[in-house]
Amino acid sequence: MRKLIKEIDSLGYNESLKRLYLKEPYLKSYIEDKRRGDWICHCFSSRNNNNRRCLDIGSGLGNLSEMLSHYYEEVYSLEAVPERIEFQKRRFKNSNVSNITIVRGNALELPFPDDYFDLVVCNGVLESVGTMNTARSPREVQLSFLREVRRVLSD
Repeated sequence: MRKLIKEIDSLGYNESLKRLYLKEPYLKSYIEDKRRGDWICHCFSSRNNNNRRCLDIGSGLGNLSEMLSHYYEEVYSLEAVPERIEFQKRRFKNSNVSNITIVRGNALELPFPDDYFDLVVCNGVLESVGTMNTARSPREVQLSFLREVRRVLSD
């Protein structure tokens, strides 16, 4: 990832990804496939304005955050891995996306106020959250995580 980030900085985002896909073609769908976000259309209601602010927890390389940015006024992309954050910065700059705030943080202690988000996305996160605190059982950690998600999620 560090090598890719350096290459993006020297050759540009699109050229670097083109070169990456020649070496590792399977990564193209992981980084760019829009089908991972096909469910987004089910998050809207004609009865209320629920597309103001959303949170993508464990946002990885930013694929879902970028898609959500087309539907939500504000998107918060929460990621713990510094290299993924650096990739996201370059990705969003390349896409001219300006309504995403990248936050480095811990999914078990969300740095946001109560009732702050209209949508919280945890794609591929719940199954790994249980290993983030080895002092407690995975089930306890997952339940604590879900309570934390509920805390920041508005009605």
